[in-house]
Amino acid sequence: MRDVRWEVAPDAGPADRRAAEVLGEWLSTEGFRLMRNRPRILSRGGTAHVQFGWGAGRPDIRVVTQAPLRGRKGVARLTVVPDPTLRRVLEEQGVSGPTTEVPYPIPDPFFDWSDMGPVFTVTRHHHLQARPRLVVEGNWGLGHALTRVLPAARRALSRGGELVLLDALADRARVAPAVAAMGLQEAVVFLPPLSSTELAGLFHSADLFLQADVHQGYPSLMRWALASGLPALGIDDPLTRRACEQTFVAVDPARNNVWPQAIGAVLESGRLREEIMRRAQHLTASRLSRVGPAFAAVVEALRASSRTGKPRALPASPAEGRY
Repeated sequence: MRDVRWEVAPDAGPADRRAAEVLGEWLSTEGFRLMRNRPRILSRGGTAHVQFGWGAGRPDIRVVTQAPLRGRKGVARLTVVPDPTLRRVLEEQGVSGPTTEVPYPIPDPFFDWSDMGPVFTVTRHHHLQARPRLVVEGNWGLGHALTRVLPAARRALSRGGELVLLDALADRARVAPAVAAMGLQEAVVFLPPLSSTELAGLFHSADLFLQADVHQGYPSLMRWALASGLPALGIDDPLTRRACEQTFVAVDPARNNVWPQAIGAVLESGRLREEIMRRAQHLTASRLSRVGPAFAAVVEALRASSRTGKPRALPASPAEGRY
């Protein structure tokens, strides 16, 4: 059994937590034993310490999806990043130690349109019936997403449809009055947190993904939506552009008034939807069945080094196409 001390930093963002979940599941199926919340002093020799997010401590491997907060310089034997741009940013900020690139993992069910089981399960369980179905990611506590999406949705769904708010069930009491004021109480669905399999089913059943906040973290859900063939529309910010390239319809965050037209254009233009799907095909390089073995090789190299006390060469970066 290959032991790995597995830790998610308290200040880790949603994307870091999702990566920890899906990569942890992969390693568990490949013979690694994940020891969660275990003090380093109790870990045995040959145990690699993997930490997700910019937390305290000195892990063997730190997996991050964005630059650290100002003034914070994480120390790790190896820092894993999802793309070369972030790698350069960390170097410019003086983050010490070597880095390697491992694409942000996209679970394989998002690429599998033939398996309709998750679609039937998620739509039946959450009583999703109407189309078009717009799936929205946002920070419901701040309210900026509602300001953009609700007026636009009232127009887009004037003839029927659903507005599905991700991870919004806990904020329902706060958000419901704004929904009712727009006359959308029959169209809005508040969802609890979903597993990756449930999200794949939801995305395969939907017509458009909306990322309605200026993103404060890596846009993992938008990448998962695009991989599932779901067109995406979102705020035009540097991090989303870097992570999703030219695969989504970008909206100026200062122009809330263009959201109705942008939503209508994507829903009504078959050619535009096909072009978005075509551009998103490069995301197949990030599917978990390819990224998982690459990440496991990195962990095993650091674990072996910890056991023997001798450095071991890292495998080639999967971002370079060598797995």
